[in-house]
Amino acid sequence: MDRRNFIKGSLAMAAGLGVSGQLPQVARAAEGEKATVQGYRLLGKTGIKMSDVSFGAGKLPSAAMVHRAIDRGINYFDTAPDYGPSEDFLGEAMKGYPNRDKVHIASKFCQPIPFQAGKSHLQVGSSKEDYIAAVDNSLKRMNLDYLDVVFVHAIGELTDYDKEKARLLDENMLSAFQSLKQAGKAKYLAISSHGPHNMEKLMADAVECGHYDLMMVAFNFMKFPKLPEVMKAAHQKGMGVIAMKTQAGAKESGLVADGAVFEQAALKWVLKHPEVSG
Repeated sequence: MDRRNFIKGSLAMAAGLGVSGQLPQVARAAEGEKATVQGYRLLGKTGIKMSDVSFGAGKLPSAAMVHRAIDRGINYFDTAPDYGPSEDFLGEAMKGYPNRDKVHIASKFCQPIPFQAGKSHLQVGSSKEDYIAAVDNSLKRMNLDYLDVVFVHAIGELTDYDKEKARLLDENMLSAFQSLKQAGKAKYLAISSHGPHNMEKLMADAVECGHYDLMMVAFNFMKFPKLPEVMKAAHQKGMGVIAMKTQAGAKESGLVADGAVFEQAALKWVLKHPEVSG
């Protein structure tokens, strides 16, 4: 779908969400009500029923925000060691929380340093012990016994296709994950990509190799036109699919009336794809 047709369709979809059809009211709950998630979808073969909107904790400001999100029905939280104090805040929020098994937490094979492409995320050449230590340190920061999901994150951040493919097939990483899984420290292995390089090809490699339980991809109407084909292939193999970067174009669209219209329409467009879990 091109940008013009998406915008036209988005306005129609967004208007259909409001009782009055007035665009500024689209994202608001009725007076006295609170906005909540609309449903839960199976995350591939994991058995996880994931909230249709999840929580990317890259700029998590406090533990209280986690509690508020849970209260609104969100049950999936994505964090990483290089997201500043995110893991610490998540750990604070989960401390003493009685239903840990109802909240699904994902983190990454990553170092707790400011993001640097090709450095923050563990690369080929990292030892099995390096991968295990990355997860152990995340668990320590969050005071948790296990992660629901651990990601090989941001495949495609470098231009070298062969090097990036080697990272998703790294024997040390795969062996480390199996050890973590056997120890009860991690349940599911995942792969993610923002692009910008070779994303569709690398995600197809991830589907074909069979090592991964789910993928998380930058999915919106503006980029990566071949990605839906890869997502369908993943879905057919039982891989869960999570969409990120869904709001591309929101700032420059001119359709963000009172902060409402574009965001709602973009989410609706993403969630109409049956392969997407959240």
